[in-house]
Amino acid sequence: MRLSKILYCLIPFVLLWIIGCANPDEKKANELFDEALVLIRSGLYDQALETIDSIVNNYPKTELADRLVHGEVTIKGYTYKVFKNNIAPTYIAKEEMRLIGRALEIYAEDNGAYPTNEQGLNALIKKPTLPPQPKNWHGPYIKRTDFNDPWRNPYQYKLRLKYLDQYYCDLYSYGPNGKEGGDDDIHR
Repeated sequence: MRLSKILYCLIPFVLLWIIGCANPDEKKANELFDEALVLIRSGLYDQALETIDSIVNNYPKTELADRLVHGEVTIKGYTYKVFKNNIAPTYIAKEEMRLIGRALEIYAEDNGAYPTNEQGLNALIKKPTLPPQPKNWHGPYIKRTDFNDPWRNPYQYKLRLKYLDQYYCDLYSYGPNGKEGGDDDIHR
């Protein structure tokens, strides 16, 4: 009877000792993942991916890293690999197109029209030599050396007639597969 009372009193201490001896890497990996989720909710995908990558690279023997690598953890409805290879580049492409779109708007305000299809996006960084010559070119309108998307394919620019000689421009990326059409195309 006395032994059972001693064991009964020791069980909470043994449990606390076991919990205290838990893998510190596992705890750190879970803390980093929580930080990554906060970054994702804030729309900071690049920083979130860096944080998640650090879990996989710095704590590879943890259960969380193993689950991430083997696709058992979902992030925004995607496995880690899909999230890493598609979500972050898609976000970057949308942001880049937003900036290019703003530069196109400023170009159109200065010159009374968007660049022609022949002049293309390069009209934003170098004054076009092809007609029609821009009236008030005050560029460069954007700090870029190329207009490639995160998958190293050129952004697509098309000047289109809307109605009554009104023009608008289309700016888009073919997305991860680099081919026109399909669910992966990204439009501004």
